[in-house]
Amino acid sequence: MSDYGKILEVLNNKADRDLRNIDVRDTDTVIEYQEPTSANNYTWYRLYASGWVEQGGQYTNTSRLTTINLPITMANNGYTINLTQLADSGYTSSTSIGVQSGSITTTRFQALNWYANSYTTALNWWQVSGKADMTGHPIPVSTQIKEEFEHRVIAFQAPTSANGYKWYRKYADGWVEQGGKDWLENNTITFPVTMADTNYYVSCGGFVIANHGRQLVTKYVDKITSSSDGQTCGMSGWLVMGMAA
Repeated sequence: MSDYGKILEVLNNKADRDLRNIDVRDTDTVIEYQEPTSANNYTWYRLYASGWVEQGGQYTNTSRLTTINLPITMANNGYTINLTQLADSGYTSSTSIGVQSGSITTTRFQALNWYANSYTTALNWWQVSGKADMTGHPIPVSTQIKEEFEHRVIAFQAPTSANGYKWYRKYADGWVEQGGKDWLENNTITFPVTMADTNYYVSCGGFVIANHGRQLVTKYVDKITSSSDGQTCGMSGWLVMGMAA
């Protein structure tokens, strides 16, 4: 019998609880998801029964403004947007990035890539978190409880001084979220959980100094490295989301 079968058998034997009348919102389980692949341009999302959604992807700018269309429509414009530029081979990663003022809607936003009143082509990653518009996203009842166990947390680490304030949450389907507060000035950050490949989302701090100081990031399956372009700069904090090895 599979692990899922054993779990379901135990739960179904609990006479004091009718599982088929449970609302999955009691546990806020993932009800819809998409894994990042080359076919979807490494766009991913995880939609929860409560309406919370996390989604992201990559883009290569060919102009100063790039429109990012969200796979999951948001409930309002008050969601969080993170943008990161990568120092990948073949791209000129020396441009500032941000969100264009007035461009945020429930279905899209525009990313601004800027350098000396022009732009340079770069590989960028985006991530959005907030409340989704649940229209067209029915919430399953526990007759579909298999989804709850497929997306349950199977391993985690809380940030402490002993582990350098690195944390992670690994799910049964292979998805992992991890981060920390390491200083990102010309540094190497080793992950607590190794990733399946380098097509994960990464967000980390950096800032611009007089158009000449930028923090660049290079991705590996087990770490990221950061380097300063122009002038030394960096900030504390990093976040990685994707499929684990």
